[in-house]
Amino acid sequence: MAMYARMAGFLALAFLLSPMAVTSARAEAGSMTDLVGNPTADLSPEGVFERIDQSGDGKINRAELTTRKMNVFFVRDQNQDTHLSPEEFGSLSKPVFDALDKDGDGRISGFEFNQGEVTKFETIDANGDDTISLEEFQSFRIQIKE
Repeated sequence: MAMYARMAGFLALAFLLSPMAVTSARAEAGSMTDLVGNPTADLSPEGVFERIDQSGDGKINRAELTTRKMNVFFVRDQNQDTHLSPEEFGSLSKPVFDALDKDGDGRISGFEFNQGEVTKFETIDANGDDTISLEEFQSFRIQIKE
């Protein structure tokens, strides 16, 4: 009898915890949607800047760029094939695209994007003050289009 009471207790506990597991899974799925592409994402310089500026202080620091630039990659990867085509990347100049496309396959992999010279903090931080302002970011975006 005591064994049945314990088993009933375990089943009740499992039943009570199951909504938490579902809620937690839904929350995690929501954050994955944010990472793997969003056709309505704002890919303007201001929208991308906001996506990277986690603290919302109007500046991007090295840690924010390091942790969030792949988020931008996945948002741009509209077909979710883990590569960016010239069309998905937007108005990137051919020389810059080719510089990122190290293996020459006509697509930029996540690794190529992450390791590319053009996506490094130092490349974007024009004045070397260890933060990227919106103005520096906009200027950088203009440079990679030319």
